Amino acid sequence: MEWLFERLEQEEAAEQGRLESLKAQVESLQSQVKEAEDRLARLAITRHTALALRPEDPARQSRDERPGSIWTSGTLGNGGESAPNTKREDRRPLSGTNQRVVVLLAEVGRPMRAKEIALAVGDSDEHKRVEGMRTRLKRLVANGWLNEQNPGQFSIAAGVNSHVVGGVAEI
Repeated sequence: MEWLFERLEQEEAAEQGRLESLKAQVESLQSQVKEAEDRLARLAITRHTALALRPEDPARQSRDERPGSIWTSGTLGNGGESAPNTKREDRRPLSGTNQRVVVLLAEVGRPMRAKEIALAVGDSDEHKRVEGMRTRLKRLVANGWLNEQNPGQFSIAAGVNSHVVGGVAEI
């Protein structure tokens, strides 16, 4: 019977080593995610700066001004409408998760559900986290950044694009 306890100790030690290794991998991945988010934010700032410094040339239209773009003519290609009477100057500035949500929805160009959005911005799919995201999304709709296409389906508001810099999205 002594051999059974020795074997259990060996198995426990091996599993403890595996657990420590997995924790180290998770820590490394979290660090990589943070680095990728930071780089993405810097790239958005760079794009915004480059667009601001570009000389005006009517022959060169930005992607937001091209015919057929989902950002032209005040409505999204999927039929969304902007919040009534919401002008750029009336919108509250964005930061943190709100900013990431607006950029995400602008980039995907299709309606998404709260759970999808929560997972895409690095949150969990735990019920209370998804409900928290839903509340956040409703607030962004009220502030004119997003639309709620159908109940529970959120998309970017007309005229808002992904160049969210310094807390204010360009329109």
